[in-house]
Amino acid sequence: MTSPRHDQATLEAAIDRMGRLAKEVRTLDVSILRDRWDTRLESLQKRINDALADALGHGTPEYREHRVALEATLDTSFGDRYSTEELQDSLRKALDAAAVNLKSAGKVLAERLAQAGPAKQASTKAAPPPPATPKPAPAATPAPTSAPAPSPRPTPAPTPVPTPVPTPVPTPAPTPTPAATPAPTPASAVASGRDDDSFFDSTVSATLETEVPPTTAKTAPMPMSQPSTPAAATDARRVAIVSSIGDAAARSVAGFVEQLGLEPVLVGDGPVSDDTTFVDRLEGTRGAAYAIVLVTPAGLAAEPGTSGPRTETLLEIGFLFGVLGRRKVLFLVDGKPSVAAELKDMVLVHTRDEGDLWRLLVAREMRKAGLDVDMNRAL
Repeated sequence: MTSPRHDQATLEAAIDRMGRLAKEVRTLDVSILRDRWDTRLESLQKRINDALADALGHGTPEYREHRVALEATLDTSFGDRYSTEELQDSLRKALDAAAVNLKSAGKVLAERLAQAGPAKQASTKAAPPPPATPKPAPAATPAPTSAPAPSPRPTPAPTPVPTPVPTPVPTPAPTPTPAATPAPTPASAVASGRDDDSFFDSTVSATLETEVPPTTAKTAPMPMSQPSTPAAATDARRVAIVSSIGDAAARSVAGFVEQLGLEPVLVGDGPVSDDTTFVDRLEGTRGAAYAIVLVTPAGLAAEPGTSGPRTETLLEIGFLFGVLGRRKVLFLVDGKPSVAAELKDMVLVHTRDEGDLWRLLVAREMRKAGLDVDMNRAL
Protein backbone atom coordinates (compact mmCIF):
# COMPACT_ATOMS: atom_id res chain seq x y z
CA MET A 1 0.00 0.00 0.00
CA THR A 2 1.49 3.38 -1.05
CA SER A 3 1.68 6.50 1.05
CA PRO A 4 -0.82 9.23 0.18
CA ARG A 5 0.38 12.31 -1.68
CA HIS A 6 -0.53 15.54 0.04
CA ASP A 7 -0.11 19.13 -0.97
CA GLN A 8 1.84 21.64 1.09
CA ALA A 9 -1.16 22.89 3.09
CA THR A 10 -2.23 19.33 3.99
CA LEU A 11 1.29 18.43 5.15
CA GLU A 12 1.52 21.55 7.31
CA ALA A 13 -1.86 20.77 8.88
CA ALA A 14 -0.74 17.18 9.56
CA ILE A 15 2.47 18.37 11.26
CA ASP A 16 0.43 20.72 13.44
CA ARG A 17 -1.94 17.87 14.30
CA MET A 18 0.99 15.66 15.38
CA GLY A 19 2.29 18.44 17.61
CA ARG A 20 -1.08 18.96 19.30
CA LEU A 21 -1.52 15.22 19.93
CA ALA A 22 2.02 14.95 21.32
CA LYS A 23 1.27 17.82 23.69
CA GLU A 24 -1.95 16.11 24.80
CA VAL A 25 -0.10 12.84 25.41
CA ARG A 26 2.57 14.53 27.53
CA THR A 27 0.05 16.44 29.64
CA LEU A 28 -2.29 13.49 30.34
CA ASP A 29 -2.50 12.85 34.09
CA VAL A 30 -2.26 9.07 34.54
CA SER A 31 -3.10 9.32 38.24
CA ILE A 32 -6.79 9.63 37.33
CA LEU A 33 -6.75 6.33 35.40
CA ARG A 34 -7.79 3.30 37.48
CA ASP A 35 -8.24 0.48 34.94
CA ARG A 36 -7.16 -0.47 31.44
CA TRP A 37 -10.69 -0.10 30.05
CA ASP A 38 -10.86 3.65 30.72
CA THR A 39 -12.65 5.27 27.77
CA ARG A 40 -10.18 8.17 27.76
CA LEU A 41 -7.35 5.79 26.83
CA GLU A 42 -9.39 4.20 24.06
CA SER A 43 -10.42 7.61 22.66
CA LEU A 44 -6.85 8.99 22.74
CA GLN A 45 -5.42 5.89 21.07
CA LYS A 46 -8.07 6.01 18.32
CA ARG A 47 -7.46 9.71 17.59
CA ILE A 48 -3.69 9.18 17.39
CA ASN A 49 -3.93 6.21 15.03
CA ASP A 50 -6.57 7.96 12.88
CA ALA A 51 -4.26 10.97 12.53
CA LEU A 52 -1.33 8.72 11.60
CA ALA A 53 -3.47 6.87 9.05
CA ASP A 54 -4.65 10.12 7.45
CA ALA A 55 -1.10 11.49 7.22
CA LEU A 56 0.94 8.35 6.42
CA GLY A 57 -1.67 6.12 4.79
CA HIS A 58 -3.50 3.25 6.47
CA GLY A 59 -1.58 0.00 6.21
CA THR A 60 1.63 1.59 4.93
CA PRO A 61 5.01 0.66 6.48
CA GLU A 62 5.22 4.16 7.96
CA TYR A 63 1.83 3.76 9.61
CA ARG A 64 2.67 0.35 11.06
CA GLU A 65 5.95 1.73 12.39
CA HIS A 66 4.37 4.72 14.17
CA ARG A 67 0.94 3.47 15.31
CA VAL A 68 0.46 3.26 19.08
CA ALA A 69 -1.02 0.67 21.44
CA LEU A 70 -1.39 2.14 24.91
CA GLU A 71 -2.19 -1.25 26.48
CA ALA A 72 0.71 -3.14 24.92
CA THR A 73 2.97 -2.66 27.94
CA LEU A 74 0.55 -4.39 30.36
CA ASP A 75 1.47 -7.93 31.33
CA THR A 76 -1.71 -10.00 30.90
CA SER A 77 -0.16 -13.42 31.34
CA PHE A 78 -1.86 -13.66 34.74
CA GLY A 79 -5.07 -11.95 33.71
CA ASP A 80 -5.84 -8.57 35.21
CA ARG A 81 -4.01 -9.17 38.47
CA TYR A 82 -1.99 -5.97 38.76
CA SER A 83 -2.09 -3.04 41.12
CA THR A 84 -3.12 0.51 40.30
CA GLU A 85 0.51 1.62 40.62
CA GLU A 86 1.62 -1.03 38.12
CA LEU A 87 -1.13 0.09 35.71
CA GLN A 88 -0.17 3.75 35.96
CA ASP A 89 3.55 3.03 35.60
CA SER A 90 2.85 0.94 32.50
CA LEU A 91 0.66 3.68 31.02
CA ARG A 92 3.38 6.27 31.57
CA LYS A 93 5.78 4.17 29.51
CA ALA A 94 3.16 3.71 26.79
CA LEU A 95 2.42 7.45 26.65
CA ASP A 96 6.14 8.27 26.42
CA ALA A 97 6.46 5.84 23.52
CA ALA A 98 3.41 7.41 21.83
CA ALA A 99 4.97 10.88 22.13
CA VAL A 100 8.18 9.59 20.53
CA ASN A 101 6.18 8.03 17.66
CA LEU A 102 4.30 11.29 17.06
CA LYS A 103 7.56 13.24 17.01
CA SER A 104 9.05 10.76 14.53
CA ALA A 105 5.94 10.99 12.33
CA GLY A 106 6.21 14.78 12.41
CA LYS A 107 9.79 14.54 11.12
CA VAL A 108 8.70 12.23 8.29
CA LEU A 109 6.03 14.73 7.27
CA ALA A 110 8.50 17.62 7.54
CA GLU A 111 10.86 15.81 5.17
CA ARG A 112 8.01 15.37 2.68
CA LEU A 113 7.16 19.05 3.03
CA ALA A 114 10.79 20.03 2.42
CA GLN A 115 10.93 17.85 -0.70
CA ALA A 116 7.72 19.39 -2.03
CA GLY A 117 8.83 22.95 -1.21
CA PRO A 118 12.00 23.30 -3.35
CA ALA A 119 10.14 22.14 -6.48
CA LYS A 120 7.69 25.01 -6.13
CA GLN A 121 10.47 27.44 -5.28
CA ALA A 122 12.49 26.34 -8.33
CA SER A 123 9.52 26.94 -10.62
CA THR A 124 8.92 30.35 -9.15
CA LYS A 125 12.60 31.27 -9.27
CA ALA A 126 12.82 30.19 -12.91
CA ALA A 127 10.20 32.78 -13.86
CA PRO A 128 12.39 35.88 -13.25
CA PRO A 129 14.69 35.29 -16.30
CA PRO A 130 12.09 36.74 -18.75
CA PRO A 131 12.43 40.22 -17.17
CA ALA A 132 16.09 40.13 -18.22
CA THR A 133 15.02 40.16 -21.88
CA PRO A 134 13.94 43.82 -21.91
CA LYS A 135 17.53 44.80 -21.04
CA PRO A 136 18.69 44.77 -24.71
CA ALA A 137 15.96 47.33 -25.44
CA PRO A 138 18.28 50.21 -24.38
CA ALA A 139 20.60 49.20 -27.25
CA ALA A 140 18.02 50.63 -29.65
CA THR A 141 17.98 53.93 -27.83
CA PRO A 142 17.87 56.70 -30.46
CA ALA A 143 19.64 59.04 -28.05
CA PRO A 144 22.64 59.55 -30.39
CA THR A 145 20.26 60.50 -33.23
CA SER A 146 19.40 63.63 -31.29
CA ALA A 147 22.95 64.84 -31.99
CA PRO A 148 21.66 67.29 -34.67
CA ALA A 149 20.50 69.38 -31.71
CA PRO A 150 23.89 71.17 -31.45
CA SER A 151 23.60 72.29 -35.10
CA PRO A 152 21.19 75.13 -34.28
CA ARG A 153 23.55 76.37 -31.58
CA PRO A 154 26.17 77.84 -33.97
CA THR A 155 23.51 79.65 -36.02
CA PRO A 156 22.33 82.02 -33.26
CA ALA A 157 25.87 82.54 -31.99
CA PRO A 158 27.17 84.60 -34.98
CA THR A 159 24.10 86.81 -35.18
CA PRO A 160 24.55 88.64 -31.84
CA VAL A 161 28.29 89.13 -32.36
CA PRO A 162 28.11 91.74 -35.23
CA THR A 163 25.34 93.72 -33.58
CA PRO A 164 27.32 95.02 -30.55
CA VAL A 165 30.28 96.08 -32.74
CA PRO A 166 28.57 99.07 -34.52
CA THR A 167 27.00 100.30 -31.29
CA PRO A 168 30.22 101.72 -29.72
CA VAL A 169 31.00 103.76 -32.89
CA PRO A 170 28.21 106.38 -32.52
CA THR A 171 28.77 106.67 -28.76
CA PRO A 172 32.07 108.70 -28.96
CA ALA A 173 30.32 111.51 -30.91
CA PRO A 174 28.09 112.63 -28.01
CA THR A 175 30.98 112.41 -25.55
CA PRO A 176 31.85 116.20 -25.83
CA THR A 177 28.31 117.14 -24.85
CA PRO A 178 28.53 115.56 -21.37
CA ALA A 179 31.50 117.85 -20.65
CA ALA A 180 29.14 120.84 -20.56
CA THR A 181 26.65 119.06 -18.39
CA PRO A 182 26.25 121.04 -15.16
CA ALA A 183 25.58 117.80 -13.31
CA PRO A 184 27.92 118.57 -10.39
CA THR A 185 24.95 119.83 -8.44
CA PRO A 186 23.06 116.58 -8.85
CA ALA A 187 26.37 114.86 -8.16
CA SER A 188 26.08 115.89 -4.51
CA ALA A 189 22.55 114.72 -4.58
CA VAL A 190 23.75 111.52 -6.16
CA ALA A 191 26.43 111.22 -3.49
CA SER A 192 23.86 111.79 -0.81
CA GLY A 193 21.59 109.41 -2.68
CA ARG A 194 24.27 106.73 -2.49
CA ASP A 195 24.57 107.26 1.25
CA ASP A 196 20.81 106.90 1.53
CA ASP A 197 20.95 103.80 -0.63
CA SER A 198 23.66 102.30 1.56
CA PHE A 199 21.55 103.18 4.60
CA PHE A 200 18.48 101.58 3.08
CA ASP A 201 20.54 98.58 1.95
CA SER A 202 21.77 98.11 5.51
CA THR A 203 18.27 98.44 6.93
CA VAL A 204 16.85 96.10 4.29
CA SER A 205 19.55 93.53 5.02
CA ALA A 206 18.81 93.89 8.73
CA THR A 207 15.12 93.36 8.16
CA LEU A 208 15.87 90.38 5.92
CA GLU A 209 18.01 88.90 8.67
CA THR A 210 15.21 89.35 11.18
CA GLU A 211 12.74 87.76 8.76
CA VAL A 212 14.87 84.67 8.16
CA PRO A 213 13.89 82.88 11.41
CA PRO A 214 10.23 82.59 10.37
CA THR A 215 11.37 80.76 7.22
CA THR A 216 13.45 78.37 9.28
CA ALA A 217 10.47 77.82 11.56
CA LYS A 218 8.52 76.67 8.51
CA THR A 219 11.13 73.98 7.88
CA ALA A 220 10.73 72.69 11.44
CA PRO A 221 8.08 70.10 10.39
CA MET A 222 10.82 68.26 8.45
CA PRO A 223 11.49 65.85 11.39
CA MET A 224 7.98 64.48 10.78
CA SER A 225 9.53 62.37 8.00
CA GLN A 226 11.85 60.60 10.45
CA PRO A 227 9.31 58.08 11.86
CA SER A 228 8.96 56.59 8.38
CA THR A 229 12.60 55.42 8.35
CA PRO A 230 12.28 52.45 10.77
CA ALA A 231 9.73 50.74 8.51
CA ALA A 232 12.17 50.87 5.58
CA ALA A 233 14.91 49.27 7.72
CA THR A 234 13.07 45.95 8.14
CA ASP A 235 15.29 42.92 7.36
CA ALA A 236 13.45 39.82 6.10
CA ARG A 237 16.11 37.56 7.71
CA ARG A 238 16.16 39.21 11.14
CA VAL A 239 14.46 37.39 14.05
CA ALA A 240 14.22 39.12 17.45
CA ILE A 241 14.45 36.87 20.54
CA VAL A 242 12.87 38.49 23.60
CA SER A 243 13.89 36.54 26.70
CA SER A 244 12.33 36.77 30.13
CA ILE A 245 13.84 33.52 31.43
CA GLY A 246 17.60 34.12 31.17
CA ASP A 247 20.39 34.12 28.60
CA ALA A 248 20.85 30.33 28.40
CA ALA A 249 17.43 29.70 26.86
CA ALA A 250 17.78 32.75 24.59
CA ARG A 251 21.14 31.55 23.24
CA SER A 252 19.73 28.07 22.63
CA VAL A 253 16.88 29.49 20.53
CA ALA A 254 19.31 31.87 18.81
CA GLY A 255 21.41 28.87 17.74
CA PHE A 256 18.31 27.26 16.25
CA VAL A 257 17.48 30.48 14.33
CA GLU A 258 21.03 30.56 12.92
CA GLN A 259 20.62 26.90 11.93
CA LEU A 260 17.67 27.97 9.77
CA GLY A 261 19.90 30.49 7.96
CA LEU A 262 18.35 33.53 9.68
CA GLU A 263 19.88 36.31 11.78
CA PRO A 264 18.97 36.23 15.51
CA VAL A 265 18.87 39.45 17.55
CA LEU A 266 18.88 38.96 21.34
CA VAL A 267 16.70 41.33 23.34
CA GLY A 268 17.74 40.42 26.89
CA ASP A 269 16.22 41.02 30.28
CA GLY A 270 15.93 44.66 31.25
CA PRO A 271 14.67 46.80 34.14
CA VAL A 272 10.89 46.87 34.28
CA SER A 273 10.44 49.32 37.15
CA ASP A 274 8.05 51.41 35.07
CA ASP A 275 6.25 51.29 31.74
CA THR A 276 8.78 53.55 30.00
CA THR A 277 11.82 51.36 30.65
CA PHE A 278 9.74 48.26 29.88
CA VAL A 279 8.92 49.58 26.40
CA ASP A 280 12.51 50.80 25.87
CA ARG A 281 13.67 47.19 26.34
CA LEU A 282 11.50 46.17 23.37
CA GLU A 283 12.90 48.83 21.02
CA GLY A 284 15.41 46.24 19.84
CA THR A 285 12.62 44.43 17.98
CA ARG A 286 12.21 47.27 15.48
CA GLY A 287 13.42 46.29 12.03
CA ALA A 288 12.96 42.57 12.67
CA ALA A 289 10.74 40.37 10.49
CA TYR A 290 9.68 38.04 13.33
CA ALA A 291 9.84 37.83 17.13
CA ILE A 292 10.12 34.80 19.45
CA VAL A 293 9.23 35.65 23.07
CA LEU A 294 10.55 33.27 25.74
CA VAL A 295 8.35 33.26 28.86
CA THR A 296 7.81 31.14 31.95
CA PRO A 297 4.74 28.87 32.25
CA ALA A 298 3.01 31.66 34.22
CA GLY A 299 4.15 34.46 31.90
CA LEU A 300 0.80 34.58 30.07
CA ALA A 301 -1.36 33.63 33.06
CA ALA A 302 -4.29 35.70 34.28
CA GLU A 303 -3.82 38.23 37.03
CA PRO A 304 -5.10 36.85 40.35
CA GLY A 305 -8.81 37.45 40.73
CA THR A 306 -9.39 38.29 37.04
CA SER A 307 -9.60 36.58 33.67
CA GLY A 308 -7.21 39.01 32.01
CA PRO A 309 -3.40 39.06 31.87
CA ARG A 310 -1.11 41.35 33.83
CA THR A 311 -0.59 44.94 32.70
CA GLU A 312 3.06 44.31 31.73
CA THR A 313 2.03 41.36 29.57
CA LEU A 314 -0.64 43.40 27.75
CA LEU A 315 1.85 46.22 27.22
CA GLU A 316 4.43 43.85 25.75
CA ILE A 317 1.90 42.13 23.47
CA GLY A 318 0.47 45.45 22.27
CA PHE A 319 3.92 46.85 21.48
CA LEU A 320 5.03 43.75 19.54
CA PHE A 321 1.73 43.48 17.63
CA GLY A 322 2.01 47.16 16.68
CA VAL A 323 5.61 46.84 15.43
CA LEU A 324 5.50 43.40 13.77
CA GLY A 325 1.87 42.26 13.44
CA ARG A 326 -0.02 39.54 15.33
CA ARG A 327 1.01 36.66 13.04
CA LYS A 328 4.71 37.48 13.38
CA VAL A 329 4.95 37.12 17.18
CA LEU A 330 5.32 33.67 18.79
CA PHE A 331 5.47 32.90 22.53
CA LEU A 332 7.68 29.92 23.43
CA VAL A 333 7.04 28.52 26.93
CA ASP A 334 9.26 26.23 29.00
CA GLY A 335 6.79 23.73 30.45
CA LYS A 336 3.01 23.57 30.43
CA PRO A 337 1.73 27.12 29.77
CA SER A 338 -1.06 28.81 31.69
CA VAL A 339 -2.76 31.27 29.32
CA ALA A 340 -5.32 33.87 30.40
CA ALA A 341 -8.77 33.43 28.89
CA GLU A 342 -8.59 36.78 27.10
CA LEU A 343 -5.36 35.76 25.31
CA LYS A 344 -6.20 32.22 24.16
CA ASP A 345 -7.49 33.29 20.74
CA MET A 346 -5.09 36.22 20.43
CA VAL A 347 -1.50 34.98 20.87
CA LEU A 348 0.40 32.11 19.24
CA VAL A 349 1.89 29.81 21.92
CA HIS A 350 4.09 26.69 21.63
CA THR A 351 5.78 24.57 24.30
CA ARG A 352 9.56 24.14 24.29
CA ASP A 353 9.59 20.39 24.90
CA GLU A 354 12.56 18.13 25.56
CA GLY A 355 11.91 16.15 22.38
CA ASP A 356 12.68 19.24 20.23
CA LEU A 357 9.39 18.91 18.33
CA TRP A 358 9.03 22.66 18.96
CA ARG A 359 11.73 23.27 16.35
CA LEU A 360 9.53 21.93 13.55
CA LEU A 361 6.50 23.85 14.81
CA VAL A 362 8.37 27.17 15.18
CA ALA A 363 10.01 26.80 11.75
CA ARG A 364 6.61 26.11 10.20
CA GLU A 365 5.08 29.20 11.88
CA MET A 366 7.90 31.43 10.61
CA ARG A 367 7.49 30.01 7.12
CA LYS A 368 3.73 30.70 7.23
CA ALA A 369 4.53 34.29 8.27
CA GLY A 370 6.50 34.81 5.04
CA LEU A 371 10.10 34.09 6.11
CA ASP A 372 12.37 32.08 3.80
CA VAL A 373 12.82 28.94 5.94
CA ASP A 374 14.29 25.64 4.75
CA MET A 375 12.41 22.93 6.67
CA ASN A 376 15.31 20.50 6.12
CA ARG A 377 17.42 22.61 8.48
CA ALA A 378 14.83 22.35 11.25
CA LEU A 379 15.41 18.62 11.68
